[in-house]
Amino acid sequence: MKIWTIIFLAIITTLATSCDKVPINGDLDGMWQVMSITHNGQVEEVKEQQSYLSIQLHLFQLGTLANSIQYFGYFDHTKDSLYLRNISVPSQHEQAGEDDVLIDERDIAKLHRWGIYRSPDGFKVITLNNDKLVLQSDSVTVSFRKF
Repeated sequence: MKIWTIIFLAIITTLATSCDKVPINGDLDGMWQVMSITHNGQVEEVKEQQSYLSIQLHLFQLGTLANSIQYFGYFDHTKDSLYLRNISVPSQHEQAGEDDVLIDERDIAKLHRWGIYRSPDGFKVITLNNDKLVLQSDSVTVSFRKF
């Protein structure tokens, strides 16, 4: 009887720990909707644009629900800062083996809807909890809600 209890507990423990990756970024992990962007003292409510920042492991994705705009990149996060780097757009010719294309200064305006005005870009984390994220760079403040 004792051996069956041990086997049962071992199976339950294995199933419970092997099914999902543990969030390594705390409250930062997940999908965030851009609510407003403050640039040069002007607040722009952008909720209706349905722009999202998704974060998992060491990767982030910028996307929209309205169309299929998507960008990807890597990030570094400390308690009070978030640094976005290697922002790229997926290749339109993935089957041909082409690499993703890094965003450069000519295309940076495409990222303004997420509050990104240069690549790479760094932000101070003003607020981070399980339902609100506020990021601030030297020129912009971006407010998000957990989606």
